[in-house]
Amino acid sequence: MASLSDQEIRHYRERGYVVPQFRLDDAWVSRLQDALNTLIRNNPGVRPEKLVSAHIEGQNDEGVRGSRDFFDLAMNPDIIDLVAQAIGPDVILWGCHVFCKPAGEGYETPWHQDGHYWPIRPLANCTVWVALEPSTRENGCLRVIPGSHTDKKLHPHLHEDRTDLTLKALRYMPGTSLFDRSLRPADGKTGVAVSFATRPPWLLRGEDKTGRNDFAVGHRDA
Repeated sequence: MASLSDQEIRHYRERGYVVPQFRLDDAWVSRLQDALNTLIRNNPGVRPEKLVSAHIEGQNDEGVRGSRDFFDLAMNPDIIDLVAQAIGPDVILWGCHVFCKPAGEGYETPWHQDGHYWPIRPLANCTVWVALEPSTRENGCLRVIPGSHTDKKLHPHLHEDRTDLTLKALRYMPGTSLFDRSLRPADGKTGVAVSFATRPPWLLRGEDKTGRNDFAVGHRDA
């Protein structure tokens, strides 16, 4: 069973992020690197920064042909153990975004708050960011503002012609939150073709404390 240390949990709650000691093993990393190459090859018409809902196998409603490998990553018991320590025992998977930044011509992601675009109320979320290649200052690493989550406010954004989201990320919410399909992004667009109306969530652990999350919409028959 994977776990966060007391210090890691405290860091996460105080600063809004943590870089845990936990690491995926080499076999997992190799599998995901192969899956990433296949994902890009199977989506020639999609920018590599915009591979949304990549965990949904086959052609999804957001224009991406996804891979089971990313769903299996989201279902990894060790990752769910870590998420449960951060948000509680009731864990719902609601998204996966694979973000690849090609050398020399990849899009820059401006400072942003993802909460503007997410249909989650109360707005509670844990994003698991998985780097499959070195992430450094030189090649454009992920940056955060420590503690910026504490005021629980969504600040006005400067919207440009393109608004890119995050990197390779699995998105989980606690069972106390509702994935509200009636909500829309703050400006009606995110720069990525999303379809919250048909995006399927998965209850991975515990229960839906709201009693209102719909786990039927968007799921395909086996």
